[in-house]
Amino acid sequence: MDLRPYKRVEETNKKMKRVEDQSRISKLPDSLLILILSLLPTKDAFTTSVLSKRWEHLWPSIDSFFFSCKDKSQRKNFISFVDYVLDHSTCSKIKNFHLNFTHLSKYEQRVGFVDDIVDFTISRWVPTNEVKNKNKLLFPISRWLGTVMRMTSLITLDLTCCILDKEVVIEWKSLKTLRLNDITLDDDGIVNILSGCPALEILEFLEFSGFRHMEISSSNLKRLKFENHLSYYNSDDLSLDIFTPHVQHLEISRYMYDLKCRLVNVSSLVSAKLTFQMNWTWFDQGPDEHQVIKILIEDYLQKLRNATELTFGTCSLIRCCF
Repeated sequence: MDLRPYKRVEETNKKMKRVEDQSRISKLPDSLLILILSLLPTKDAFTTSVLSKRWEHLWPSIDSFFFSCKDKSQRKNFISFVDYVLDHSTCSKIKNFHLNFTHLSKYEQRVGFVDDIVDFTISRWVPTNEVKNKNKLLFPISRWLGTVMRMTSLITLDLTCCILDKEVVIEWKSLKTLRLNDITLDDDGIVNILSGCPALEILEFLEFSGFRHMEISSSNLKRLKFENHLSYYNSDDLSLDIFTPHVQHLEISRYMYDLKCRLVNVSSLVSAKLTFQMNWTWFDQGPDEHQVIKILIEDYLQKLRNATELTFGTCSLIRCCF
């Protein structure tokens, strides 16, 4: 039996359905289509320009940009694409700007390896005069943050594997949420950040090291999170004193290794989540090690006595033998 006529009919029906779907979508108002395109990776939003003359003029109005370069061999094409999109953007107010060079490894960023072409383009893409108001910036890039430091309109900022120069003045006056991922800061660097973020409400450290004193006097900051201490940081005293009398929600989770987290003043806590894992080497006190652990837990409970929600969860000890 020859099935070719049936296959042709099936293919024709599929084509008609695609045309019908496109026609239905095209009936939506421009404002809604632009909103949808703004949620897509920018490359996908740009690709819709081939659909018709109408779609050709929609993507320049998107207010959120998501650029990602995952292949080092495509770097030049990627830079050209970002240049083209930003040059043709007609949006008056950018809400989100996500720029990700995943081909730069963590090692390359820590030792300061950056080629000139990337360094130049980052400076060009994030202008100092803030031609466009960027409310949210997701910026997993190292070193090129001098201009970002002066972006006073930022509301949310995520920084990954960045080197923050403590000599640079930070002016994130409107910033409410700051997430620092895979970052090393000393105590002066922490002070510099906090002094430049007077409106900060949420502060998160995801894979962190360096600082030993976290003192937050601002009554605006309500949420503080520490997740994963970077154990390769060398120090004789691996301790972190937390002095946050106005913070209401505290989370310490995953691996703290040898870092001793001391709750100095957390008197306003409403909820606390302590689910971190510690090295047993803290407590290598011979026959008295269980007493040391008991004292540690009692101290936590005493400092957290005002909290109405307390989670100890999977908090555990790991014995490390070297």
